[in-house]
Amino acid sequence: MTRHQRVKRRRIWWVSAITGALFCAITLIGPAIGGLITQ
Repeated sequence: MTRHQRVKRRRIWWVSAITGALFCAITLIGPAIGGLITQ
């Protein structure tokens, strides 16, 4: 495995981790923001 492939794989891991964190944050914060908007 070359170094470039390793960096690319790590970048893919970072993107997936950030996407998962954003998804969790949206699912948690989404209803709260919706409640504020409806009020």
